[in-house]
Amino acid sequence: MLEKKPLKNNIGAFLLLFGIIQFLIIFFIISLKYSTYGIQYTISYILYFHIIGDISEGLMGLLILISAILLKHKIRFMTMNLMIITAISSIGISIFRINMIYIHVIFTVILMFFGAILILSTYKKKSIFGYFSLLMAIISFLGMIIFASGLKIPISHGAAERIILYPLLIWGVIFAIHLILNKDYELS
Repeated sequence: MLEKKPLKNNIGAFLLLFGIIQFLIIFFIISLKYSTYGIQYTISYILYFHIIGDISEGLMGLLILISAILLKHKIRFMTMNLMIITAISSIGISIFRINMIYIHVIFTVILMFFGAILILSTYKKKSIFGYFSLLMAIISFLGMIIFASGLKIPISHGAAERIILYPLLIWGVIFAIHLILNKDYELS
């Protein structure tokens, strides 16, 4: 007979899943409702005009933070710390909106960089999830190179930002589902 997973692991994984999905839903509703916002605009720019977007991003960060604490016995110490850093960065981005550009950019860069490292921290050899994590991290790092280098390619800052952040968000959803479905999954 299979042993039941500790309740706090399930709650942590569900909070992670809910936090990311609610943010994605709010962001896509705002993006669809205001079709004048194209891919050339950054996510922060789009959310700036809608306080619910900032609230959603802050809630996502808070839920990721709580999730990291609840999952501390299930995931590596480094993974937990990287989740905490990205969570605090997300909260910082929502508090220091784009009109406070310098502080906002610092939190954004921290989120992007440590988010990609967070994805890599869950890599396990010879597992489908491990290879998926590696692929998402590579895409995110490539997006950072495009975003930061100022390469003369026909891609906007908004599109480059999405190349960095969408893999992080997609990975977060898959990671949460993976934790929920795999009782014996251990990173530690």
